Amino acid sequence: MKKTIPAILAMAAAGLLISADLTKGPFRDMSKKEAFKRVYPQYFAFRGEMSKPIHKNYEVWSEFFGEASGLMRKLVLEEIPINTESSKWANKYAAAHPEKLVMMHLNGEARQVAAFPEVLKRYFPGHWVYQGGSKVVAGVKAADNVIKVADAKSFTLKGYIKRDQKPYSYLPQHVIIVRLDEKGNKLWYESEYATVAAVDYKANTVTLERGQFFSKPLDFGEGKAYMAPVTGGLWGNNVMWFYNLSLACPRDRNGRQAWEVFADEIVEWLSPKGPLENVEGIAFDVNYFDVTERGAKWDTDNDGKNDGGWVGEQNQWRRGDWQFLARLRERLGPDFILSGDAHHPTNQQALGIMNGMESEGLVQHDDMWRGISRTINTHLYWKRNNKTRWDYRYVVLKMGAQDEKDAPRMRRFATAMASCLEACVTMPQDRSFMPAQFEKPGSMGMVNGPLVRYATTTKEMLTMDNATLAGRMTGQNCEVAVRDGKILITAKAGNKERNLKFTIDGIALPAGELTFFMNARATDPLDGFTKEHYVPRMVWLRPEKLPDYGEGAFHNNYFTSIYGMISTHSAEDVSYYFRRVEAGVQNIQVEIQGNGGVEINSLRLYNAPDVVARRFDKLVVIVNPSMDPVDVNPSALFPEVGKLPATQHIPAIEAAFIPI
Repeated sequence: MKKTIPAILAMAAAGLLISADLTKGPFRDMSKKEAFKRVYPQYFAFRGEMSKPIHKNYEVWSEFFGEASGLMRKLVLEEIPINTESSKWANKYAAAHPEKLVMMHLNGEARQVAAFPEVLKRYFPGHWVYQGGSKVVAGVKAADNVIKVADAKSFTLKGYIKRDQKPYSYLPQHVIIVRLDEKGNKLWYESEYATVAAVDYKANTVTLERGQFFSKPLDFGEGKAYMAPVTGGLWGNNVMWFYNLSLACPRDRNGRQAWEVFADEIVEWLSPKGPLENVEGIAFDVNYFDVTERGAKWDTDNDGKNDGGWVGEQNQWRRGDWQFLARLRERLGPDFILSGDAHHPTNQQALGIMNGMESEGLVQHDDMWRGISRTINTHLYWKRNNKTRWDYRYVVLKMGAQDEKDAPRMRRFATAMASCLEACVTMPQDRSFMPAQFEKPGSMGMVNGPLVRYATTTKEMLTMDNATLAGRMTGQNCEVAVRDGKILITAKAGNKERNLKFTIDGIALPAGELTFFMNARATDPLDGFTKEHYVPRMVWLRPEKLPDYGEGAFHNNYFTSIYGMISTHSAEDVSYYFRRVEAGVQNIQVEIQGNGGVEINSLRLYNAPDVVARRFDKLVVIVNPSMDPVDVNPSALFPEVGKLPATQHIPAIEAAFIPI
C-alpha cells in the first residue's frame, strides 16, 4: 500500500525507515560527529573542489579538512567538471574519519545533458521544463532547417545568459519538437532536440540546427508537431536543463515523473557499491520550493501556456518538490542529513523532512547584514520546529563586492551571529578575523543560555490593545476580526490572490532604529498541505516609507524586504528590524503567504536596534547589526554572570567577544 506523506513523517520520527544497507558502518553514527557536538565557532569545509593545490593527492586533500567538522563537495558531474577521484576520496575519508560529516553538494534543479547520453536515456523528453511554445503549422521533413510556427515569439538566439561575463553574452536556445497525435496529445517518445540558429518574427519561422543532443531529425506532418524552448541555466559555461519537479509533469512509459526518477537516481549513488556509498548527507544547492516568480515563463503542464508551477489553481511545483524530498527521506532513513538553501522566499520550506538549511551569505548572496531579520527569523524557526533527529544549519561566508571592502569585519560579524543562532559557518583558511583566543573551532564552548534580544529590554512603544490595533487594519483581500483577544485574518469570499494582504493604518513611528515583533500562528496550513507537513507560511512586514540607504535601489531592497515564518503548531515570535526611520505617522504593510487564516496574538514595537546576545561557556557574544555604534550593558543582559562590564561599546556591523 502506498504510504501517505504524513505516514512517512510519522515512521521517520519513530525510526522505522532505517535502511540497514544505507546506515551501516562506523561513519554513520551521527552522535559521534563533531558537527553535532554544539561547540562554537563551528567550521566546515565548503566546496573548493576546483583548487588544484588541494587536489594534489588524497593525503594533501584530506589534510585540508583537519579542523573542519565536516566537508561538503561536488561529487557528481552535474554543474562543473569534477576531479574523477572526488567521490573515491570522499568515500575513503568518511570511513577513515567517523568524527567528520561528509556531504555531497548537489544541484537540485538542473542537469548537464550535452555530453551525457545516459542522462537522456534515464530522463525521457517530458521530464524537462519547457516554456510555452507554438504549434508547427507546416509539414517538416528531416532535412528541413526552417520551421514555420503559429507564433515565433517564444524563440530566441539569446537563450541562456552568461552572467560571469560583462558585457553579458548568451548561448542560443535549445528546443524540442514533439509529435502530436490526432487529439493533440504530445507523443514524447517521438521527438527531437534542436538549437535555434535564427528567428524571423514577421514570417513566424525559426531556423534550427536539427537532431541535437543525441536525437535524430524526424519528419512531422502538417499540424502534427509542437515546438517549445527548453528551460535551462548556465553553470560552468554549460547549459543545464531544469528537471520538471511539478506534479503536473508528464509520466514516462514506466509511469514515473521527473521527481521520482531523480530521487531513485540519488539513492543509487548512495547505495552499497554505489559511487557515493559512504556519503552521509546532501546539501541541495538550488532546489526551489516555489517557482512562481522565477518560473513565470515555465510551462510545467505543457499546455502551451506559461504557469510558474500553478496548475488548476494549485501550486503543483511546490507539492512535487515536497514529494521528491519525502521520497528521499523515506529511502535514505532518518539519520541521513538533508539540507538546502533557505535564505530566499523561493527556497526550501520542507521543514518536516529536511534536517536544516543553508544561508548562502549570512542573509543572501550579496548581503551579509542588511536584511539580518530574515536570517534570525529563518534560523530560529528551523531550530524551533525541526522534526528530524539532527539539526544541521549553516552559513556560507559569501559576500558581494560592497561588503568585500571590509571582509574581516564581515566574517567576524557573520561568525558571531551564526554562533548565536547555533549554526556553523564555512571555514576560511585565514581565521585571524576572530579574536585570537577564539580563532580555534570550539574555542567559545557550548551555548549556555537563551538568545537575548536587546531591543526587548527597552520600552515597548506600541501600547494599543488588540481591539484598537484591529480597528487600524484595512484588508485588501482579507477580513479582520477580534476573538478572545486575538486578531483573526481570513480571506475574503471569492479572493483569487495567492497571498493575504492588509495594512495597519496611522501608526506613529519614532525616529531611529525600529524593531517590530509579531507573535502569530497560522490557523490553516499553506495551500496544498496539511498541518502534519510542518510547512511554514511566510509573513512580510514593512513601513510604507523607509529611507534611501545610499546603495541604490537593488541593495535598498535588501534592507526592506524582510519576512519571518509562522506555523500551525504554535505561536511564533517574528522580528522585523528597520534602520534610521524618520519619525512620523505611517501605514504598515503586511503580506502573508497563502490564503488560509492567521491568528495574531500581539504586535510590539521597540525604538532600538535588534542587537542579539548569547552566553557561551567561555564568553558572552553581543552582535550589533546597526549602521551606528551602540552602547549596551552586558551585566544587565546577563545578571547571572559576574564581572561583566556595565558598558560595552560596539561599533556598527560588529560583534563584541567578552571572556567570562
